[in-house]
Amino acid sequence: IICSGDQTEAFDANCNLVLPDYTGLAVAADNCDSDPVVTQDPAAGTVVSGTTTVTLIATDFANNTSSCSFDVTDNTPPVVSCVGDQTVGSDINCEFELLDYTLVRAAFGDVDSSFAQVQVIIDTHCTSCHSAKPTHEAFDAAPGGVKFDTVAEIQNAAPRILEQAVKSDIMPLGNETEMTDTDRAILGQWIRDGAKGQ
Repeated sequence: IICSGDQTEAFDANCNLVLPDYTGLAVAADNCDSDPVVTQDPAAGTVVSGTTTVTLIATDFANNTSSCSFDVTDNTPPVVSCVGDQTVGSDINCEFELLDYTLVRAAFGDVDSSFAQVQVIIDTHCTSCHSAKPTHEAFDAAPGGVKFDTVAEIQNAAPRILEQAVKSDIMPLGNETEMTDTDRAILGQWIRDGAKGQ
C-alpha cells in the first residue's frame, strides 16, 4: 500500500477536525487479491485536534496486512488585527522611540482590554506591593508611593504601567508573579484605548 503523503486541512476555531475518508487516496495491490480492502485509523468521522497521524491498512483475502501513514495538519493561518494609527510625542529633534506594537494586539484577534480584565491583572500582579497596605513581605509601604487601590490611582499610573510593564518587563520585579505576554498586551491595549475606568 502506498499513501499519498501528508495532508493539510482547515481545522475549526477550536483546532478540531472531523477526519475525512482518506482510503481513496491510497494505492493498494496484492499478488493474489486484486482488490485488497483499505481501512483507516483513526476512522473517517473521528474528531481530532492538532497534527494527527493517520494510518491506512490494506488487507487481502488471506488476512495479510500492510500499512502506510501520513500526518494531517491545520492549514488555517492565524488572524491578526492591527491597531489604528498611533500618535506619539517626539523630542526636540523630532525623534521618538518606536514602541513594540506586537504587544498591543494578540494573535487571533483583539485582546479583551476592558477595565475589568485590567483590574484582575493589577490585583494578581501588582497590588501586593503597590497598595496602601502592601502584603508583600519586602515592603511596608508602596514603592515610590505608587498605589493601585482605586480606579483613579490605576488610571493615573497608566503612563508608568506602559513604561514598566508593557514596553519593558521591569515590573513585576523579577516577574515574581509570572505576568504573561498576554497580560502585558491587555494592559497596553487598555492604555492606548484611553485607560478608561469602565
